[in-house]
This record gives sequence, structure tokens and C-alpha cells, in this order.
Amino acid sequence: MDSNPSHFVGCGLGCPVENVSWDDAQLFLSQLNLLSAVYGDGAEYRLPTEAEWEYAARAGTTGDTYAGNVTETDWRARDPVLEKIAWHARNSGEQTNPVGQKEPNPWGLHDMLGNVNEWVQDWEDDYPGGTVTDHVADRMNSRHGPYRRMRGCDFVNSNTRCRVWARSSWNTETRSWSFGLRLVRIVP
Repeated sequence: MDSNPSHFVGCGLGCPVENVSWDDAQLFLSQLNLLSAVYGDGAEYRLPTEAEWEYAARAGTTGDTYAGNVTETDWRARDPVLEKIAWHARNSGEQTNPVGQKEPNPWGLHDMLGNVNEWVQDWEDDYPGGTVTDHVADRMNSRHGPYRRMRGCDFVNSNTRCRVWARSSWNTETRSWSFGLRLVRIVP
């Protein structure tokens, strides 16, 4: 993309790219897909849906995090579960940190919680009632305007917010030091 939008450029090449909007992510994905089609193996890349993100983050677990339930409810205290798996307000130094330094989830995915919030494909929408396999909110059905979902938590969130079920929504043009992305790769 000829530039690095990250605010924390001193963190190094092992850090997550941040300061990207949902629109920035879509532009990156279109370029990546073009390069993959022309020069690569033809794999396709996209943002995960909300359900895909949560499924991957949970990795077969059912607690607050993939390492168990958060036990410390005071935002000023260090939680032993989060300390093992996430960069958050109590241990991040108020910046992003290199990925892969905390324990991965059971499927080997690092930093599903902490470091940066991650854009997902879905529009902001309420969860539907009943059993749902992979609810994908679309703009036509969203009552909330041009807002896309984010999942996870970031380096400034306290232990009261760092949970697998945490979700937020932002305008597609919004950039922040704590906004990043995770890609899904579809192999032909």
C-alpha cells in the first residue's frame, strides 16, 4: 500500500497494523486479492464475519476468554487470566506490542483479545432471537446506520472489557490507534 498507517511505527514489523478504518481494510483487501489472483495462488482474502471471529476466538471454549473466566472485576487490578493472553490497559504500556508474545488460544491463534480491536465484515445490528448459525448483518436490515462491527479488545481496555463476547461499532471511515484487522484466507 506504499505506506504504514500505524501510529506506533516504533513497535516494529512484528506489531499489528493499526489506525485503519473499515474502508481502509476494504481497499487493502482489494489490492491483496488482485495480487493473489495475478501473482499468487489465487487465494481470496476478506474480513471474518462476527460469528467467524467469535468462533475462532473461542476455539471450542465457553468462558469469558479462551483461557477461562476473568476473575478480577476491578479495572485497576491485574487479572491472572488476561495477563497470560492479552495486551490490555494494565500491561501494554499504552501501546501495541509485538504479536505472538502472549499464549495462543487452543487453535494456535494469538492476540484474539488485546493489542487491537479487529474489524469484521458485519454491519452493526442486534443479534436475532433463537438459534443462529452465522448471522450476517447487512446494510439493508441494519437500523443503526453506516456502522461496522469490531470484535475483541485493545491495549487500552481494562479487564472489565476484554472478553470474547465484547463488540463495538464504528463508522466505516473512523481510524484509531486501537483499530486493526485480521484476515480470512480462502484457498481455491
